[in-house]
Amino acid sequence: MYIGVGRVYIYIPESRSLKDRRKVVKSLCSKIENRFNVSISDVGEDLTLKKEVEIGFSVVSNNETHAKVMLESIIEFIEERCNCEIQHYDIEVISGDMLFGNLCFKNKEELYYEKEWPIKVDKNYR
Repeated sequence: MYIGVGRVYIYIPESRSLKDRRKVVKSLCSKIENRFNVSISDVGEDLTLKKEVEIGFSVVSNNETHAKVMLESIIEFIEERCNCEIQHYDIEVISGDMLFGNLCFKNKEELYYEKEWPIKVDKNYR
């Protein structure tokens, strides 16, 4: 399993209000979500900026190359279809093995690493 994550910083020159900003961002996110079947959201810390937007998105694939191509396609889609300027973007593909290692779940109450005896899991742990 491969997880592709991306973050793009966008400048919307014609946005004069937060309402204009929300309209552009909602439309863009909806188009990308429908076309590429990805998770996407406005992830900026300061949602009161009228012209600057930080959008985060992620994809999951069984192939590393496919995940990277999808991320790059999303960036190209934004460049071609949005009346905005991309200031900066970051994309990265992470292997699921890096996140989970050899961690396996036998059932809801037993957690173990490959080639090890089962370890009981505290249900109250969060």
